[in-house]
Amino acid sequence: MKRISLLMISLMFYVAVHAQKAPTDSMTKAIKNNMHTVQLAVEDYASRNNGLYPKKVTDFWTTFPNIKNPVDSKLAVVVDNFSDKPGQVIFKKLETGYEVTGNDAKGDLMSIRLVGNENVSKRKTNLEHSGKYTRAQQRKTTENPDEVQRWLNEEREKARKRLPEIIGRAEDGITDHTLYSPDHEDMTIMYMCRANDRRAVPVLCKIIETYDVVEARIDAIHALHVINDRKAEPTLIKALNDINLFVRWNASLLLIEWGQINPQVLVVLKKIACPDDSTSWTRDIRKAIESKYGVDPKREQLINDNIKYIKNHAAINALVVLNKTATVEAFSIIKYTADNSKDEEIKKMAEDFLVKK
Repeated sequence: MKRISLLMISLMFYVAVHAQKAPTDSMTKAIKNNMHTVQLAVEDYASRNNGLYPKKVTDFWTTFPNIKNPVDSKLAVVVDNFSDKPGQVIFKKLETGYEVTGNDAKGDLMSIRLVGNENVSKRKTNLEHSGKYTRAQQRKTTENPDEVQRWLNEEREKARKRLPEIIGRAEDGITDHTLYSPDHEDMTIMYMCRANDRRAVPVLCKIIETYDVVEARIDAIHALHVINDRKAEPTLIKALNDINLFVRWNASLLLIEWGQINPQVLVVLKKIACPDDSTSWTRDIRKAIESKYGVDPKREQLINDNIKYIKNHAAINALVVLNKTATVEAFSIIKYTADNSKDEEIKKMAEDFLVKK
């Protein structure tokens, strides 16, 4: 599952994007933002289910209550297969992937499509702009859910039977520094994630605490999220002091999900919402990418686009968490962001939260 979008998946365990009644000139942007958030939710689901995409909206949208339809907040944000309602996002499961489309403020289908292709070993997510895309095309969908579920169960059982071997391989990889080496794709952590077994927690914690490859530490945090064993909390708290902000951010996301919003987490949220050193934040994201995928000048624009997207959505997510926390410390960070953010969208969002305080 070697792909750039994995970084966005790791980052956005729980995307909670603030959406409000948008003015006409920003309505299209707000709808597109919702489309991208839906795509992140779909990819996050797949990353926790052995690369298989959800079959319907209710499979992946239960943890996103803060997003609103920017045209009419009474309408659902995302629906299955078809809609002619304004501002709605449409998710459709295809035979080998999915597509996400959206309706504009008048209820007409927008030309942008977000699509993902699925196979067992490798998936590529990309953005396509289609000049002509009809309602008839939108309605076409085929899937075989029984076969997908059967494959998922089989793969999980295989991974669990092999887990002692996989854990041993991880231990050896830590010792001889072969986990996530640049000359081959390492599937060790992915198999532990697929097994979804608490026996893997100690070695995953060891990777987070001791291994010097950024993406290995991030993927280990992601695997802990899937396994959901709170015995890993001390390791995640240590990870809040990781040298890489991207690792600290991922550790914070899981701790937040577990209800642990301590002062160290608030420090990380402040750095994400309104970074004092944007260059350092950019560098840490880039390092996470290059630690697994290497340096490739041909992909420079793609990497830069992903970095920009990650930074923006991370800041939005951080502000939503701070607003929900509703403590004096949290609102002081929101005010700091409103006063100091150089991003107009983030600045406006922070100001809105303060007004509604």
